Amino acid sequence: MFTKRLFKPALIATAAAMSVAVLPAGAAQAKTIRHLVSIDRCAPAYADRPISAQSLNVVELSVNCLINRGRAEAGAPPLTRPFSTDANGGLSESTPLYNSALAHAQQSVAAKSWDLNNGLVSHLNPGTPVPADRGQLQQLVNTQINDRIRGAGYCAGGHSWRDAENTYGGVNITPRMAADFWLHDPDHRPNTIDPNLKEHRIAVVVGSAFPGLPDAGSAALVEDMGACS
Repeated sequence: MFTKRLFKPALIATAAAMSVAVLPAGAAQAKTIRHLVSIDRCAPAYADRPISAQSLNVVELSVNCLINRGRAEAGAPPLTRPFSTDANGGLSESTPLYNSALAHAQQSVAAKSWDLNNGLVSHLNPGTPVPADRGQLQQLVNTQINDRIRGAGYCAGGHSWRDAENTYGGVNITPRMAADFWLHDPDHRPNTIDPNLKEHRIAVVVGSAFPGLPDAGSAALVEDMGACS
């Protein structure tokens, strides 16, 4: 399953939100008031800030917030953001969905392999010859998306899976622009609000994936989604 990507050469914006819970208070004699810290990553300060190397740590959180807000409005459950545990017991970004999305974004920027006039090309592995027939191109896109996500180890021990991919890029884009495009574009919306997809990760790489666009001020986003049972 896939989402065709249509690029619109305009500024892009997106937003997201996250809540962080603080651990409960300690002994009753020394009660310490703890507060639930809530950071609205859908707020303009995060969602409408142009993506740059300095904002990468909050871009995924902002897009995640906006996507899940849009899914809620459509009656779909939120997508979770899976993490793994590293050797020291800490959280690690190294999960199949994140690894597949990041590798594709990095390779696409390095190769400048996306096409301003054909969004499906953004889902091909860089260097893949583009079939002239659109039906063949779409079939090849489906195959390569699935091969990348599954090849990264997604649902390795599962019995059934579902996967999808969104891409977005441009100059002076924001998290809100990416999320709004995926939520409202007719080719992207069905996957973005699909209630059968349960989790996602969004990789962001600075630089242009399009030939002819400057690297300065550009970014490429790849969202890989899945469900495993």
